[in-house]
Amino acid sequence: MPALAKSIPPIDYSNIYENLLHNQATCIVMLDNQFCVQYLNEAAESLLQTSVKRSIGVALSTLVKDDDQLLTACQRALEHHCEIRLRNHLMLLPAIVQEKTINCIVTPFEQDSEPHVLLECQENEALVKITRDEEFMERQHSNRELIRGMAHEIRNPLGGIRGAAQLMAEETGSEQFLEYTRIIIQETDRLTELVNRMQADARVDLDQSINIHSVIEDVRHLVEAENNGRLSIQQDYDPSLPNVKGNRDLLVQALLNVIRNAVEAVDSDSGEIILRTRIDRLTSDMPRKQVVRVEVQDNGAGVPAELTNRIFDPMVTSKPTGSGLGLPITAEIITRLDGVMDFKTRPGKTVFRLYLPVFERNEGVET
Repeated sequence: MPALAKSIPPIDYSNIYENLLHNQATCIVMLDNQFCVQYLNEAAESLLQTSVKRSIGVALSTLVKDDDQLLTACQRALEHHCEIRLRNHLMLLPAIVQEKTINCIVTPFEQDSEPHVLLECQENEALVKITRDEEFMERQHSNRELIRGMAHEIRNPLGGIRGAAQLMAEETGSEQFLEYTRIIIQETDRLTELVNRMQADARVDLDQSINIHSVIEDVRHLVEAENNGRLSIQQDYDPSLPNVKGNRDLLVQALLNVIRNAVEAVDSDSGEIILRTRIDRLTSDMPRKQVVRVEVQDNGAGVPAELTNRIFDPMVTSKPTGSGLGLPITAEIITRLDGVMDFKTRPGKTVFRLYLPVFERNEGVET
């Protein structure tokens, strides 16, 4: 007898198309004719820092802040039945208080005989960050070797200078010479501490569970005390953030360098500094990796255009009395902690951003 043909179930193409759409790298947002969300794919959830469940039926104007240009593009696409493209469009997300630069295609279509709008968005900054991170890591390796080489060469002469100053202090009876030797010892100790920071001992524990707000507040109080209370530093924290993985002492040093830079960049009378924390996701090293974002924002003149590509290099500074080591040391620390650091600058608004990995192990001591 001939073999019976096996019954092949029909292919459910709707599920296949839905899975393809949901896993696209391009952000897909479907809106109804009132510009309320009907669908988000996974990439759009990451871009807008929300989920499908929370955003269904929510107006687009709630997810993006004061974006008349995008809403006008949606309106025109519906009215004229045409595709509209926005290039290098600046989108402000109130959920995480962050600007995103995107390219967006706005397309009208019909669903169940009702007009709808489809948004296809690609984040420019994510593509730039991937390239910058690769270049940044290469430069960081060179910078690290340069900084450690300098530290090694400086350490030995400092020890000799300090020792000679101590001998002079013991052998002379002059109060004037004692004051001179005290200054020599004090300054060599200060430079030795700087050298130690430049070398950043590789044996320190980098897997501590750190309450980032505790670190930020310690640094804020220190910086305000250094400025005798003349400068007020504003706080914009997300209290629900998880702990980060790292080393407390290194994080204190990194934040101290960045916040001191901000203080030096602002006017003493009208200066404004904002410390901000948010949960975020990185797409540069692995898809949608959750991180804690720490921002230091100031309203100074901004980083000079000729320095923006070299700001993390040693000895690069726009300040007459600056050493040009603060940001390179900070970048070295953040890199060692498996984090990422970048910045945006324009006159009146400069933001340095530190992206720190979330502490994920069950064990560990919270500090």
